[in-house]
Amino acid sequence: QVMPRGRPKKITKNEIAGLPVSGSWQLFPVSLLMLVSKSKNPYFNLAAEEYLLRIRKKNYQDIYLLFYENPTAIILGKSLQIEQEIYTAKKTPPVLRRPSGGGSVVHFPGCLIYSILASLQQFPQLFPIRDSYREILSVVAAAAAKKVSLTMQGVSDLSMVQTGIWRKVSGSSQVRKQN
Repeated sequence: QVMPRGRPKKITKNEIAGLPVSGSWQLFPVSLLMLVSKSKNPYFNLAAEEYLLRIRKKNYQDIYLLFYENPTAIILGKSLQIEQEIYTAKKTPPVLRRPSGGGSVVHFPGCLIYSILASLQQFPQLFPIRDSYREILSVVAAAAAKKVSLTMQGVSDLSMVQTGIWRKVSGSSQVRKQN
């Protein structure tokens, strides 16, 4: 079943409050709150992203960093049509829609998904989209450097060389909302 465009299931403040906070740091003038969802429910995890996006508007000085893992699920970009993206005559994993653009992706166990929610008022250097991808993906690549060497490819992907062939290992998309 496909979630309605841009409308994840309703999630309550108590459900978000149940996510373990892995860390909280004060980075003058903003705070970084890191959350890890133990839920393996893709509907819950996408709804958590949407909820954090909404409450971030009220707490625009906070940065939220959410990590989660989903079971096998197909996630559509906000403007994609299921009929053009997926052959649904056969049994497929759940199909959901995310609020960001981009292509369809398949989440599967072992795939770490992360969301960063930050204010462009607090970080105006991230306003140009290409600059924001470069800034964010360079941090992700640096964090992974002890295990694997990643290079930015295209506008929003990270890749690595494996047996002489470039392999995409990470894709990114963004949602931009007014504060």
